Amino acid sequence: MRGSNPPAVTTEDKLRDPHISPLYGDLSIFRLVGTRLVIATGRYDILHPDIELFVKKASAAGVQTTLIEAPHLWHYWIIFTDVIPEAGQGQDIVVAAVNANSSIAL
Repeated sequence: MRGSNPPAVTTEDKLRDPHISPLYGDLSIFRLVGTRLVIATGRYDILHPDIELFVKKASAAGVQTTLIEAPHLWHYWIIFTDVIPEAGQGQDIVVAAVNANSSIAL
């Protein structure tokens, strides 16, 4: 319909769609392809509870998973290297994981 915008959020019946939330997907694919997951979150991250569930589910599926958790930080804290010392440390862990999973070193 012309002039209408799609909803900014999903509908209730789609909340468990793995395209909306990877928490509901088949995480064993990461193990099957040999990919290690490195996930950064802060305790003040609005997604933190779901991230904890995701890490538990991935680990239960046999996926090698590293959780970088910053106790007093928020979503996307890892990109603020100019103002948050922990961000640089977190990025070092992510780069090491990418290099270990790739033939192209960063």
